[in-house]
Amino acid sequence: MYTKDELVTKAVEEEKLNKYHWRLLIILMFVWLFSSMNQMFYSLTVPLIMEEWQLTYVVIGVIWSAMLLPSVFGSMIFGTLADYFGRKKCLIAAVLGFFTPRVLVGLIQDWVQLAAVMAMASFGHGGIFPTVFSMVSEELPARKRGFGVSVVASGYALGGGVLAGLVVAVLAPVSWRAVYLVGSIPAILTVFALRFLPESRVWLAVKAEEKKRASLSWLKRIKNFKPLKLWEHRYLKRILLIFLVRFLGTVLWVGVASWVVTFLLFERYFSAVSGAMWFAFFGFFGFFGNWLNGWCADRIGRKWTISLFYIGSGISILVFTMFAHTQTQAFLMTIPIGLALLGLYPTTFTFASEMLSPEARATGMASIMILMKPFTIALPTIIGILATAHSLALCFTLFATCAVIVGSVLLFLLPETRGKIF
Repeated sequence: MYTKDELVTKAVEEEKLNKYHWRLLIILMFVWLFSSMNQMFYSLTVPLIMEEWQLTYVVIGVIWSAMLLPSVFGSMIFGTLADYFGRKKCLIAAVLGFFTPRVLVGLIQDWVQLAAVMAMASFGHGGIFPTVFSMVSEELPARKRGFGVSVVASGYALGGGVLAGLVVAVLAPVSWRAVYLVGSIPAILTVFALRFLPESRVWLAVKAEEKKRASLSWLKRIKNFKPLKLWEHRYLKRILLIFLVRFLGTVLWVGVASWVVTFLLFERYFSAVSGAMWFAFFGFFGFFGNWLNGWCADRIGRKWTISLFYIGSGISILVFTMFAHTQTQAFLMTIPIGLALLGLYPTTFTFASEMLSPEARATGMASIMILMKPFTIALPTIIGILATAHSLALCFTLFATCAVIVGSVLLFLLPETRGKIF
């Protein structure tokens, strides 16, 4: 009988990326690209929504929090089902669940309806992350995993940065509702591409082994339930470290990146088009930052890459907040912020996948997201209140300082997982 380590090694024997790997990476990159593009539409259209309905920062923050809540249930449900029924089936269901409701945005009449539609889409979006990155990390050779994950993750820079910014710049002057309608339609087409991918070989190997133990008693089956296994003593330290790494990344995204366009419009007095173009350039350099991040992860290790990119992000945000007052200065800062902040995420995904057991990897990814959700849901409202009382610049300064301090501490806390299967 194989151990889990031997099962994984036997399932994925390649040492280099082949044609199948590149097909997998490209398809999953486009899934991540379209999901990030649609997710960022809200951040980029917020100024127009505020102007049309005369909303305050507080209301915008409340809508944001309401949008995030259903993703908690989506993450857990799709993540758990992906460990039982396979990555591919659950990923297709999650993609359809995210994109389909967003077509309804064109019909809404007030901010309450907007929050309801976004909440529906959020349920599906919660399942995309754990299934995409469980599948890609399991199918890649260990020595190329950091780079491969960065290829998929770079879709976020292209979609959530470049394409989202360009679509908003072109369509927002017509109607911010048109942005959501046009952006959702091509995204649904990714479902057809997913149908041509095989199931994860690691998942199939683990499931084949589990079938040999089908005669287990109900008591043992309950004990082996995936979400419960994650909290065994041998996994607890891993879960806490993954949480810390992913939590800091979420703080920077929800607390800084998602509010940058609003900051530029209301505190730097940019136009809506200029704000959208800033985000497009941010995504452009973030694309290269993702690939640089993955390259570093496979050469200097996971923990050094994670720490250096977090510290670089914090310093870049501080410089941007304090010294970028003109459009020229702000656009120049898209280079370091894009490379560091938008580029830092691939290795956090790689680190998480390598620290989790293959039998409950998707559930583990989802569980980490759920642990972060209470703060993620509350953070937009907190920022809205603090920005109304003082400024978004103060919020950015606080989060950037936190990134520099915690990023330095991570260098001493994180173990090195480079080259390990899990």
